[in-house]
Amino acid sequence: MLYAADAFGNFERKMGRQQAGHGILAALIRSTKSSHFPFVAARQEDLAGLRKQVQKLKPDLSLHLWPLDKLDRLSGVDALFVADPVLARWAEARQWHQKGAAAWSLIGLTHTLSSLGALEALRSLPASPLRAWDALICTSRCAREAVQVGLAHQAELLASRFGGQARAWEGPQLPVIPLGCDVDRFQALAAGREQARVALGLQPDQVLLLFVGRLDLHAKAHPGVMLQALSRVAKQLSRENPEKPRPCLLVLGTTSGQATAAAWREAVGHFTRWFDLRLLDGQDDALSDQAWSAADLFISLADSLQETFGLTPVEAMARGLPVVCTDWNGYRDTVVDGLTGLLIPTSQPGPDAPHRFAELALGRLRYDDFMADLMQQVVVDEDALAVALERLLKDASMRQRMGEAGRQRARQLYDWNHVVAEIRSLAVDLTEKRMAASVQNDAQGSFPSPWQQFASWPSRHHSLAGNICLDPERLQQRLVLMEQLQIYARFSIAADPPLRLSALRSLVAHLLTLAATKRQPFVVSIDALQVALPDQTSAALQQALAWLAKIGALELPA
Repeated sequence: MLYAADAFGNFERKMGRQQAGHGILAALIRSTKSSHFPFVAARQEDLAGLRKQVQKLKPDLSLHLWPLDKLDRLSGVDALFVADPVLARWAEARQWHQKGAAAWSLIGLTHTLSSLGALEALRSLPASPLRAWDALICTSRCAREAVQVGLAHQAELLASRFGGQARAWEGPQLPVIPLGCDVDRFQALAAGREQARVALGLQPDQVLLLFVGRLDLHAKAHPGVMLQALSRVAKQLSRENPEKPRPCLLVLGTTSGQATAAAWREAVGHFTRWFDLRLLDGQDDALSDQAWSAADLFISLADSLQETFGLTPVEAMARGLPVVCTDWNGYRDTVVDGLTGLLIPTSQPGPDAPHRFAELALGRLRYDDFMADLMQQVVVDEDALAVALERLLKDASMRQRMGEAGRQRARQLYDWNHVVAEIRSLAVDLTEKRMAASVQNDAQGSFPSPWQQFASWPSRHHSLAGNICLDPERLQQRLVLMEQLQIYARFSIAADPPLRLSALRSLVAHLLTLAATKRQPFVVSIDALQVALPDQTSAALQQALAWLAKIGALELPA
């Protein structure tokens, strides 16, 4: 294993990449049958955290450090495991070995694939000396498809640049192996449910929903659709049974800035008129355990292209909770719709839609703003979410059935011991390929469009041609909230310059004029809007329409 502290440690904020690395490392240590474990690292001092973990898990295991600058002499191993997709560097280093590429296999692992660093790593693979006995583990089917799109794009660029034709590339393998979790730990949390609910001040029959994750509004899951749908359902349930306690939503996580924290506090002030909404510090381990123990169902509505797998739904299943999550990349691999939870449809622009990759690549746009720009155009089906929440909030037996099915699925597929066994099996297969091979020592952008590379993330692609549908009352209500609530205003009317929707105000004014004479839902063609707003570019108008659909002010055509 190539050991880097930032890949396997837990730092000031709980990040999925480090949590996953920590779990893989612990499982590899526990499962090793040798008396020593070989690691590649730059210096002895870099292994302080690793030594502490080995002492805790397997005190008799000795660490065998192989210096990073002596990879050309690395022997006695079948594969070098790298916990990221940066494989080209190590493939180049392997070329200095006496056996060249036949010395050992390389195994990498995908995490986020949307950052420039990750995309640069993928771009370098076709020109690197990787072989068919190397592998890049993709944590979901969507991750593999995104990797394949990126590699194919680079192959075409290289072919056109050198006057040849793209040919089949020998490697690396792209197996799908999921991330995992400590199933025993999460399952044990269920035993403390009643005590945790008392500690949190919950009523005995109060249904508790749990969201866990980063609270940055642009990075994982914009909360608007979750809060809106739950408020709709809570109001309906209150009318049906005013004596029943209101649902409670616990939001467990951390924020990276004061403005985001203030936006969340404002949202709490607004939405607590319909349901209990509490923010809990995700860095507090005791409080986190209480939240997991007390929960009745889990909700995670990822809408970011930065997400690739998503650990929290797996953790929720291990805890025995039904999961309500978006039909989005890795979530659709882990959560079985109708069995372990309910998947909520999503949509995003098609592969040929406008994007701002050039600005990111040239440094005019920060990565966070780039991700926020893409998030603005991803729509989660609020009506379907409301239906799903109502079903699960009303039906305790359904929650129990789905929770039990999820617990069994987590045990069978996502326990770290099972995941690491798959990685070890992959290493054996790659070694067989390597030993059997006869080896001799030996006018597009730099990247595909994000909508093209991540085209498989959503349930469908919404069209920005045809007719949009508007409900006058709902349009007015959502536009008022867009003005009042920072969770909306920060990405629309009060957005920082990089994220301003230039066509938004003129589009809103025109739609309000059209709606003024309507009492029932009506349709308007997007072509007619373009004619009515000739000063707005097609791209600006399309993004403003997508944002209004995201906040529920209108419906886009499929």
